[in-house]
Amino acid sequence: MDKFPEAFRRFEKVVDVDSFESYRELRYAFTHWASKRWRNTYSQNRALAEEGWRLGYKDVRLPSFFGHKVKDEIRIKAERRIKDEIRIKAERKAVRTKKFSRKYSSYNLWLEHETRTTAYQRRIIRYMQKHPNASLREARGHRIKPEKAWKKRAKKYGSKKSQKRSKK
Repeated sequence: MDKFPEAFRRFEKVVDVDSFESYRELRYAFTHWASKRWRNTYSQNRALAEEGWRLGYKDVRLPSFFGHKVKDEIRIKAERRIKDEIRIKAERKAVRTKKFSRKYSSYNLWLEHETRTTAYQRRIIRYMQKHPNASLREARGHRIKPEKAWKKRAKKYGSKKSQKRSKK
């Protein structure tokens, strides 16, 4: 890739950089624009960060493993930790905005709407008294899918003879 500031000026001519809300979006767009010329090196990331600071983005941050000779395992762990932090923030936000159902934001609004006399409605009321934070879906008996745990892969054998040999 040629000198970075020059390349970034060409990028600014093609793409409206003022439309991006965060540095992350700018970085994503620039890496796609640069395509095979983007090597994800420290010097390229540092130059892009400087352009981000120049444009006024507050969330400019280089990953902690840049600038150091680090084993791939440590770099991967750092990336996973960042992804986990983002996922946890999203989960916390989802918990705060949890709705009871599509029409009603809370159980109390659902209860006040009409007189609830059918067997189904009484069952929902009993369940909600025991589990006040549950959603309507959970009260109906539809459980929420738990996160899939990574399963160990079973060994696959080529033929039945090799399976018999391994059991002995």
